[in-house]
Amino acid sequence: MRPRHSTAPCHGADRLLRRAVTDDLSERNLRRLSQFDDERAFAMLIALPDVIMRELEDYRANDGFIGVKKARRAEVAIAIDVLNTLPIRISSLAALDLERNFIAPGAIGPTDD
Repeated sequence: MRPRHSTAPCHGADRLLRRAVTDDLSERNLRRLSQFDDERAFAMLIALPDVIMRELEDYRANDGFIGVKKARRAEVAIAIDVLNTLPIRISSLAALDLERNFIAPGAIGPTDD
């Protein structure tokens, strides 16, 4: 498993970051995000992709087969992880292509084919 994001406070930096990020948000979106002011809820959101993937790995280990529904669940876990790491528009997330937009671990960088 890769290291997860820290949920520890950053000595006031979190307040500055929140102000910088939330200045452009609507009241509606601020209300939606306020649920994550609770450290436990925030930690659960950050851990959710790993929880889902562990469940799928356990299922695969016992059953040996992942069907379409389970594969979609893995896609959701990956999407949540991407959005937790890099907030992008849903349309941009949906347009991501594994071969075009990601560099494999250990690879030097994109190549011209």
